[in-house]
Amino acid sequence: MTWLLLALAIASEVTATLSLRASEGLRRRRWIPVIVVGYLAAFTLLGAILAMGMPVGVAYGCLLYTSDAADDTPCV
Repeated sequence: MTWLLLALAIASEVTATLSLRASEGLRRRRWIPVIVVGYLAAFTLLGAILAMGMPVGVAYGCLLYTSDAADDTPCV
């Protein structure tokens, strides 16, 4: 169950990150609700995952690795 929630958190953060890019620096205001809901869902799910006992390093590492891939920057 924790891995499924982690996958949902990753999908939420990737969606929010891509929407942030599509908003062109928040100039396209129609993307703002998607950004806010996406990040809010991602961090709420991350909190639930950590409360279930998944180690912080595993959860946060997976979340950062996949969100960096959406941003087109190399994960260092």
